[in-house]
This record gives sequence, structure tokens and C-alpha cells, in this order.
Amino acid sequence: MYITSLWPERAALGLSKHVYKALINNLTTPFESLEQAQSFWDEGACQLIHINPSELSMLDELQWLCMTEPDFIDVLAGYSLHCRITNDIGGGLFILIKNN
Repeated sequence: MYITSLWPERAALGLSKHVYKALINNLTTPFESLEQAQSFWDEGACQLIHINPSELSMLDELQWLCMTEPDFIDVLAGYSLHCRITNDIGGGLFILIKNN
């Protein structure tokens, strides 16, 4: 399990270029630029968790809600990205998990 509150970096996540590009495209879609997305990530207190399916039992209550009752789920190149909004300005918890 990898948890970060910083803007997600490919090397730290251990993702292929293809999957990482899909993730970043998803995170930047609501914004006009990468810089705006990164700024919002910091201001919105966003968090990303990259887990393997075998690690689901390690999730805390909020993380489990993100998996079971997300505000949205997107499929990204063999992975699912679950998001649960966690504050009034729209920041959220994102969980990236490989599809079986």
C-alpha cells in the first residue's frame, strides 16, 4: 500500500507510463492546466492510495467507504480509481486499485 498527500509521482507509484498518464489525465480533467490541478490537489487536501486487491483488509473506515460508497469510479487501463469527496471545497480521497 502506498499513500501520498503530495501530487502523485509515477516512480513512487510504480506504474507504467500508460497507466500513470491515464491517472494524471483523469485528475486534471476538471482543470484548464496541470498546474491548476496540482494547486487544487494541495489546497483541497487530496490523498491518493495505491493498493493491491490483497490489501483491502488494511483500509481504515474512510478508505473503506471510498471503496464501497465512492462518489465516482473511473476505469484506467486495467485499474479502477475510486474517489470520495472529503471536504467542502471538493478535495477527495482517491484509491487506485488494479482490476482482477
